[in-house]
Amino acid sequence: MQKIEIDIHELLGDPEFLRESIEEKVKETILQGIGKNITAQVSNLINQELARAIEKKMPELVNAVLDDPYVKVDQWGDREGSKPTTFRTELVRAVNDQMTYKKKTFSSDENAFTKAVDGVVAANVRTFKESFNKLVNDTFTKDALNYAVAKLRERLKV
Repeated sequence: MQKIEIDIHELLGDPEFLRESIEEKVKETILQGIGKNITAQVSNLINQELARAIEKKMPELVNAVLDDPYVKVDQWGDREGSKPTTFRTELVRAVNDQMTYKKKTFSSDENAFTKAVDGVVAANVRTFKESFNKLVNDTFTKDALNYAVAKLRERLKV
């Protein structure tokens, strides 16, 4: 049997270099973990503070947006009239426009209110037409049968 000898210094190299490499790797790993933890905590705190600030300021900001005047412009930036307006005024105007019955040439141009009214009217007319046609058919059939029976009796002299 043959004897095998292994020299640890040959395999691992200089023990001082190995110790420094291990220390460096440990420091790097610890710093990365701490950095990630700090980043997560700072992000969490920033998000919480932003949420609080937004919650506190949102009503004021919404009112400012609704009530601050502006001048309408077209797609090229030219003013549409000289009188300033507010978002609240334009919103009320748009809702009023949508709640007015306006029949248009094309149904795609009609507003939602017009389409809803037309839909209800069409459904009611359809129901009335079906009921009316059934009543007319029933009355006509009854009258026709009565007439036929009367003519048969007359011919048969019954």
